[in-house]
Amino acid sequence: MIATIIITGIILTLVAWIIINKIRNRRNGHGGCGCGCQGCAMSEICHKENCG
Repeated sequence: MIATIIITGIILTLVAWIIINKIRNRRNGHGGCGCGCQGCAMSEICHKENCG
């Protein structure tokens, strides 16, 4: 019972950390793609100013 609670807490902490990092990166102007636009289907829409 205690082990289940501890493992659940660890997993929830990791998920929260990942979500917070994604939000911070997006607020700082970093996208999820890393601007590798050569083969990207969204290259005309995503990061126009960086990927000309």
